[in-house]
Amino acid sequence: MIAGLLTDGYRNLVKAASLCASVADQISIELAGVGPVAPLHLRARVHGGADLPGFLKVGAQSAQDLYGAIIRAGKKPEDIRAVLDFGCGCGRTIIWLHKLLPARWFGTDIDPDAIGWCQDHLQYAAFGVNAPEPPLPYPDGVFDLVYGISVLTHLDERMQFLWLAELRRVTRPGGLVLLTVHGDQHLQSLAPRWQEEVRERGIAFVPTRIWRSVFPEWYQNTYHSPEYVKREFSRFFTVRDYLPGGLNGHQDLVTLERPVDPATAAAGITNRYKGQNNANDSGGSANGTIVGQLTYVPGKIGQAFCFPGHPGNYIDLGTRASLSGSGDFTISAIIKTTADGVIITQRDRANFDGEFVFSVGGRFVNTPGKLSLDEFSHGTGKQSFVSTSTVNNGNFHYVVVVRHASGTVEFFIDGVLDSSTPGTPVPLNPTLNTYIGEDVRDGVKPFNGLIEDVQIYNGTALSAAQIKTLSDNIMATIK
Repeated sequence: MIAGLLTDGYRNLVKAASLCASVADQISIELAGVGPVAPLHLRARVHGGADLPGFLKVGAQSAQDLYGAIIRAGKKPEDIRAVLDFGCGCGRTIIWLHKLLPARWFGTDIDPDAIGWCQDHLQYAAFGVNAPEPPLPYPDGVFDLVYGISVLTHLDERMQFLWLAELRRVTRPGGLVLLTVHGDQHLQSLAPRWQEEVRERGIAFVPTRIWRSVFPEWYQNTYHSPEYVKREFSRFFTVRDYLPGGLNGHQDLVTLERPVDPATAAAGITNRYKGQNNANDSGGSANGTIVGQLTYVPGKIGQAFCFPGHPGNYIDLGTRASLSGSGDFTISAIIKTTADGVIITQRDRANFDGEFVFSVGGRFVNTPGKLSLDEFSHGTGKQSFVSTSTVNNGNFHYVVVVRHASGTVEFFIDGVLDSSTPGTPVPLNPTLNTYIGEDVRDGVKPFNGLIEDVQIYNGTALSAAQIKTLSDNIMATIK
């Protein structure tokens, strides 16, 4: 990450030196079998010199150390589906680590020259330039692993906290963030006043004469105590491990994990559609397909799907999000509407074959403004459940329907139990597609308004306490 902050004069000096790179370097690169390696002037920005064997050795060892941290954290390589190299420079580590983790790879850095080289030569990853301060150009919760080598070792405390918050945002719940810091072994190299500051505050941001004219004031050398890291980093993550000298025996390696919402984890969420400018499933693997002209607008916890209220505008979730059998399930969503319409449905386009419709206003029983769950048994039988209160007043509401294996159906509105009605369990057919926003079978009851953060719990009936916990987190932002 440091390379993008270099002054033009220093850049040009190092680039000129790269013209003297020997043929031996090219031979070393070929013998390493690692694929393309950045030219000397880019390597020097992250490695500090023209030593190609050292550059390769440090990158390879860093990859091994990071891989070891992943395994110690209890993760398997197949658990890592998307990885971000934060402060990737010219790819010193990613050229090795991508061989160990068969994932989708991304790299970001403040240095446009290094990123340009990576984009041209490292085709197995998507690279981009980031600004000195957040945000990054990635959706919430997209990465299973983020790592940053020698980034926090140079940021002042304000910048450090900004980036910890941003890395938390782009990491999925349960995902890992691996970062390095200058720990206790580096303190002896500091002047007494800086050693004392680390002992008193746990962190010292130390300007260095050699870099003062090269980097901005907020980017110098930073030193941390283990106690500070565990205390302050835990504001953003669970600190899983702190390994002195854990990266190349030089910098301490910190393993962080983004916590999973305990209410959601205990409930066993299976599918989740947040509406964050896509129809992707952040709880599972059943990504949806947008049909028609849906848009995205600000919701209450992020972005929301905006449905126009006309037939032919919905989200097709396919069958991987479909409910099965006559057991428990829970569906929740944040909605805002002044009309009636389908929130989510599992429907057969030809028959009544183990289906449901969760809507405002009912599908077969006219109940304007009220929540309704219609279930269809094999053949032509059907039953309808209706809430007591209405939800079509133009305000945001957190709505939940719980179907128990006994057949009882409960509605919760904004965390409060609205009604509980006994019924006969209807076996649902998992081969049917699930849709958000319309009864696609008949092209009726299109939703008119906003739907946000649809959550499906297949096989789980959330308790009233769990629903209250989830609602409390949401209602703090409901206007």
